[in-house]
Amino acid sequence: MLLISREYPPFVGGGIGTYTVRMARALARQGREPVVVTVGDVDHPTVEEDGGVRVVRLPFLAYVELEPDWAGPRPSILASPSGPACHAAFWAFHRESVLAMQLREHLPWLLETFKPRAIEAPDTGALLWFILNERRLGRGPLAGMGRDGPPVLVHLHSPTAWIEELQGGPQPGRAMAELRSMERDVLRWADGVACPSRALAEWTKRWEPPIDGKIRVTPYPLGEKIDVDAPTPAKPIALFVGRMERRKGFDTLAEALGMLGDRTPRLRVAGRDTFDWVTNEHFGEAAIKRHLTAHDRIDLLGELEPQDLSQQRRECAFGVIPSPNDNFPNTCMEAMAAGQITIAARAGGMAEMVEDGVSGLLFTPEDASDLARAIERAVAMSREQREAMGRAARERIASICGDEAVVPQRLEHASSVTAGVPSPTTDREVAVLAFARIADGVRDAFTDALRANAAIDAVVPWFARNGPDGREVIPFSTPLADHPELLVEHPGPIALDAEWWRRLEADGVDADAASVLGALVERGAKVAVLPEVVAGSDDPAAHARPGTPMPQRLSDAERACNHTQRDADDARRAAEAALVERDTARAALAEIRSSRAYKLASRIARVRRRLLG
Repeated sequence: MLLISREYPPFVGGGIGTYTVRMARALARQGREPVVVTVGDVDHPTVEEDGGVRVVRLPFLAYVELEPDWAGPRPSILASPSGPACHAAFWAFHRESVLAMQLREHLPWLLETFKPRAIEAPDTGALLWFILNERRLGRGPLAGMGRDGPPVLVHLHSPTAWIEELQGGPQPGRAMAELRSMERDVLRWADGVACPSRALAEWTKRWEPPIDGKIRVTPYPLGEKIDVDAPTPAKPIALFVGRMERRKGFDTLAEALGMLGDRTPRLRVAGRDTFDWVTNEHFGEAAIKRHLTAHDRIDLLGELEPQDLSQQRRECAFGVIPSPNDNFPNTCMEAMAAGQITIAARAGGMAEMVEDGVSGLLFTPEDASDLARAIERAVAMSREQREAMGRAARERIASICGDEAVVPQRLEHASSVTAGVPSPTTDREVAVLAFARIADGVRDAFTDALRANAAIDAVVPWFARNGPDGREVIPFSTPLADHPELLVEHPGPIALDAEWWRRLEADGVDADAASVLGALVERGAKVAVLPEVVAGSDDPAAHARPGTPMPQRLSDAERACNHTQRDADDARRAAEAALVERDTARAALAEIRSSRAYKLASRIARVRRRLLG
């Protein structure tokens, strides 16, 4: 199985990276040959071994001390033939689209080298979008392999639309609208969808009903053997692990602790604060100020390395997971595996893991009073009660998420689905409307794309902006872009089914781009795009960079400083290597000069010089 994930050590972000590591290693332990495709501080694809897992690293961003520079794609990518397209995608789409394009570019090599029986990637970031779009349009290696090719599966973790619903509203910026649509496309086009919780599966079916029959619910693998008789943590300390944000329920936890006052256990927070795009403030800091006065009862530990986090779990008796809804959180799995008294909201995957009163305590989601009562109930337990509940938690999570149970289910699912194939329609009558200067090759490409698939009615450059000289257009975006807010002011060409154009003419629709696009969307036309046509390479203005949130951008000075430091470090390492080589050569020369053969040759040379005058 080919597992695709941006997150993999040493570049680990969150739950997706944790899942990928555990699944890959579980497959390896069971005699499989997993391949993880991820990112690295590399300019060309590399392959390495990691405990029986082959890890392929692709270029994506520049890294400074393992920290990504989100200012733009890696320079080596920009210098490649696909550089202009990746540059446009970085600003037009979510920035991870560049990695999705790298995957599409290197897919022929991946298929030839590793011959995977299945390909899997998370929904988050739509990493499969370009691969699946290419197959859908009848192009690329997967289309050529047809039903003999590997099926492509999406693993549901946290769709952007779902996150935004939990956070209280959509994230700002066009790039996020594009990302929502791209993730939806990936679910539509995939051959199968794996989901660790019934709760997220049901939400996804409501969000995108046509994929109902594709979803298979299988828990995450735990990735470790559990000693059910290990001692239960004894210190009366509560531990919260995760980002301090609305969807993790940190505000509910802070409010509950405020209600308990001096009766609350000490709280340790392992995670970083986040900026709330709804309230324009740091969420955790605001929640603490609003609900708590005794800040000395909270230890803000920041993000911890895995070994440090494990140590915290061994020390803290209570693990609190207050998310009002969550997929199948690793924090809950790990709390139960550690034998902590797990206090979780009665929602999402937590309610599927924890048996209230047996293997943990559940409370009503977003109800601070009920959470406060659950914490009081945990604190009041005797040592014997805590040990019994901790043992039950370990047994419960081992039975649900043990590798020996999860891995066969995932493999059976992968083997049960068949690769999809395109259904081209080559004799279709097409009308092309040009609202900007367009090269013949672009016009032909748009026409071919429409003729290649009977499921779409029109092809447009759904993302377009003026190029450096004010005349070029960069068409970029998602197929089936069915949201009116995605209409643009200056699109390029529109290729549409000739019958649709005749209908619009009969309805008296004006021939300007906005009217045509609006009418197509209003009448339910399936609008798609060809996302490979690029003109111009200048960055958009700093305030108009939709692909990168402001806190993650480096200033030009910071970026130049980081790159200068990297160059200096490279030069220092090269100098050190040269000194080592020099010293080695000197030692070898000294050894030669001290040998009997060298001394004899020197004497012969001196005699020869005297004889020759």
